This record gives sequence, C-alpha cells and structure tokens, in this order.
Amino acid sequence: MLNFLRPKKPPAAENIWSLRRDKSIRRLLLILREQFGQQAFEIEHNVDTSQYAIFVRHPQEPELRAYLFTYGQDPNRYGIHLEYVQENLVDSLYDVFEGLTSRQLADILSSHFNLLPLPQKTHLRAGCGQ
Repeated sequence: MLNFLRPKKPPAAENIWSLRRDKSIRRLLLILREQFGQQAFEIEHNVDTSQYAIFVRHPQEPELRAYLFTYGQDPNRYGIHLEYVQENLVDSLYDVFEGLTSRQLADILSSHFNLLPLPQKTHLRAGCGQ
C-alpha cells in the first residue's frame, strides 16, 4: 500500500513526567489529558518558557494556543493566557485568567479549544448490588 493512502497514526502519547517543568505544571497537564484525552492538545516545544509554564496548542489549529503557568499563583492555583488566531493583525490578541483551580482552568481551555470531556469511568464494587 502506498504511504499517502494510509491513514495517519496519531502521535504517540508524550511522557509528561519527562518534561523539564515544575511538578505543578506536569500535574496540571496530566489532569487535562485525563479529562480530555491524549489528542486534545499538543505541547509546544519550540518556545522557551519558565519551568513553571508551558504552551499548549490546538492540534488542528497550531495558531490557537494557551499559555499555562503557576508562577505568581497561590499553591494549587493556575493562570492561563488564551491566544487567538489572528488575521491581518500586528499585535496578538489574548485573554488572561489567574488564580484558577484545575477545574476552572479545564473549563476555560475546553471552551478555547472546543474540547469535550471524556466519559467518566465508573467502577462497580463487588458486592454492592449494582
């Protein structure tokens, strides 16, 4: 079979714990992957950021990005800058939110990237009659 006729395989899941980022950022990325799935966003590696921050981008629209950060935030709180696709603009357009819980940040990122949460897994305990 010719290569161009084969469907593209999604990229292998990145090992988030191997990233050179603070534990708080890695934990947030794991929460987001668990909620939205492995292919929900891509990690931007071409931009140098603090260990307390990271860019993620929409997989089909690389210009649509979000900057996630923990510096300057209280423990277990996050900040996010939302970048928008620009046409014929010189300056960047973005929104900034700070002091967010991981759930609030996930809701904002969900809206920005048009993500749907994965179905929740339910675990049945043996002997509970369900």
